Amino acid sequence: MIPNRFDERSGTAYFNSVDASLWFINAAFQYFDATADEETLRRELLAAVRWIIDSYQNGTRFGIRADVDGLVMAGDSNTQLTWMDAKCDGIALTPRWGKAVEVNALWHHALCLMSAFCHRHYPNDAVRYGRMAERVGRSFRKVFWNETRGYLNDTVMPDGASVSA
Repeated sequence: MIPNRFDERSGTAYFNSVDASLWFINAAFQYFDATADEETLRRELLAAVRWIIDSYQNGTRFGIRADVDGLVMAGDSNTQLTWMDAKCDGIALTPRWGKAVEVNALWHHALCLMSAFCHRHYPNDAVRYGRMAERVGRSFRKVFWNETRGYLNDTVMPDGASVSA
């Protein structure tokens, strides 16, 4: 996981974000798009990108893992892992757990970026990441689209209940 905050006094790194690692993947490929520096991407960044995707697929801390539908779930009622991370006296003031819409959009984007990059050098990986992206895309549309209201649900809970913003 990528830290999302550093304490200014102690320098302690805090790792309580489901999206920081996905933003890292986005930044790695934006760097590549801006510089065409494939050597740095392949030598310095690609192993971390693969590790992040594998960790999210297989599971990591805070219950971050891909569910059976391919979408990423994270946390519980006591955690604050999204950008709405307010917590006071151990109580999550804005609990958003389960499947958050923006996290899964980032997850899908990461898989698409990786698949596209791998097409040139790692064809087997390109197929793997492409299939993962297709599955996540299908699940995203099915799980998050709220036909009745005409917009995306904000969060889908582990029991399948949706939460609208």
